[in-house]
Amino acid sequence: MRILKFPVKINPSNSKKLQLLVDKIIILAKALQHIPINNVQKQNIFHQELLKSSLFSAKIEGNQLTLIQAQQIDLTNPRKKSHLEVSNVLKARSKIKKIPEQLEISHLQNLHQVIMHKLLDNAGKLRLESSAIFDQFGNIVYLTPSPEEIKLMLQSFLKNINQKYEDLNQQLFVVAQSHYYFEKIHPFLDGNGRTGRILTHYLLCRLKFFGDFVLPLDEYFNQNRSKYYRLLEKNTTNVFEFVKFFLEGIVWSLEKLLEDISNLDDQNVFDKSAITKQKIINLLPRRQEILQIVTDHEYCSFNFISRRFSTIPKRTIANDISQLVKQKLMIKHGQTRGVVYSV
Repeated sequence: MRILKFPVKINPSNSKKLQLLVDKIIILAKALQHIPINNVQKQNIFHQELLKSSLFSAKIEGNQLTLIQAQQIDLTNPRKKSHLEVSNVLKARSKIKKIPEQLEISHLQNLHQVIMHKLLDNAGKLRLESSAIFDQFGNIVYLTPSPEEIKLMLQSFLKNINQKYEDLNQQLFVVAQSHYYFEKIHPFLDGNGRTGRILTHYLLCRLKFFGDFVLPLDEYFNQNRSKYYRLLEKNTTNVFEFVKFFLEGIVWSLEKLLEDISNLDDQNVFDKSAITKQKIINLLPRRQEILQIVTDHEYCSFNFISRRFSTIPKRTIANDISQLVKQKLMIKHGQTRGVVYSV
């Protein structure tokens, strides 16, 4: 049986190069935490980056949707394959905060089941047949572990991921290496890339170093797709190149987030925030309650909201929601029966 030695110790001479990137990440992350931004803007950035992250993760695998098209997806009933690919990743991304810190194989299977829902017959099932990774010309570049090896390799892999690493350098190195080695284990027949990238976001979220911001790493991987695949395809234990590429991606992501936030229409930011608070204060109690329900959940359908008010006519609830959207306190996504709401 093949044993993947994980995490790999980085050569001291290379560690110095990586340290410069980690130092830059620390500076940028602190800048992100202290950037002046109100809660409404923060929520908008969060939902926007969550959708973009899901879209670009799908685009890496060949999805052709544009951002505008992705924004129009009926999230409650996506029918096209391209829509499913994005909405499934988005749903999986929304679940990572609920995953406990001690990651188990079943958590990976549950994520894969959501990601490949209606796209793969055996979604959520570990691979039961041999497979290989091919390059763009159809040549085999890596023979994946046999089905008999997968479970033991995942157990060893997760044992190392679940260890406590006090040093931030080591924590980031482990996150980077985990992405590389998950692809090498290739535990599922299809969807390993999307699952691996969500695993990466889960591990970054678990660090609690970047606040509630969604790092646009998938956009970075998509922009550098050729290099991303080339480094992942390498069958080597020398992971320095991939770790460096990964850390450069975090630097790029933080810089992009800071730039996007600075480009927001921040004129009278605090005045706008005060106006929003006043709007909420002036709401009818039921509308305040509806707004709180949607605030507590990332996306809510009309049925989900109306069930909380079983004694109130649905037409009245629909009018309440319409007024909240009109006052720009809630955002409407999708059309007709597929509509969901967020704040």
